[in-house]
Amino acid sequence: MRNESLNAHAIWQLERGFNYPVMRPPQIRVVFVSGSKLSPEEAGLLAKMVTAMKLPSESVGICEKLDQQSLRNIELLILLGEEASQAMEATGEHWSDYRGQAVFVPRLDTKILLTFHPRDLLQNPNQKRQAWNELQEGMRVLGLR
Repeated sequence: MRNESLNAHAIWQLERGFNYPVMRPPQIRVVFVSGSKLSPEEAGLLAKMVTAMKLPSESVGICEKLDQQSLRNIELLILLGEEASQAMEATGEHWSDYRGQAVFVPRLDTKILLTFHPRDLLQNPNQKRQAWNELQEGMRVLGLR
């Protein structure tokens, strides 16, 4: 089932550079961290990824960088690519070691999942299957699968 409003919502967030750690609605369950500003093509692909996961639009946050103190009540943090992973390594973890696994981090009180950045998927479409498998792990964590 395709959810056009979710696409529009995700693209709206991305175009405005929302950083939900600053102004995060309480119903946000999952936050995608890109590590850098997304191009329109990357934002469109990310919106399709969110739609494929069947996430209600009001439960999704998208940001470039994340303030650790804003992680309260987020069920899943999805790091998009190495840049986002490296930005989070300030937490003392090497997230690339956990690629495709939703790992609970007690210190942050959330689960973290690393998958491909939309840029990587646009450059290497053969990685889309692996990315989908990783996103399905996220769906499992959120009770959507």
